[in-house]
Amino acid sequence: MKVKFPNDEEVQRIADAYRGLVEYLHQTDIDGHAMISILFKAAMGLAVTADYNRDEVLGVVAATYDMERFMRPKSSEVH
Repeated sequence: MKVKFPNDEEVQRIADAYRGLVEYLHQTDIDGHAMISILFKAAMGLAVTADYNRDEVLGVVAATYDMERFMRPKSSEVH
């Protein structure tokens, strides 16, 4: 996976999309396990469709998990 440096407009669109997704997921009343399953299914489907390397995808997942664990966000925080 290549590192992409989005411009300001792209950053805003990404942030808006993330906030919208999180807001939607909080409204669904789906438990955490089901939500994780759905999100991983969607992410892996996109990764396979884009023909990303498995180890690269898992590396991104691991780095994201480590960052979130380090930040220790409260369940009510969206970032």
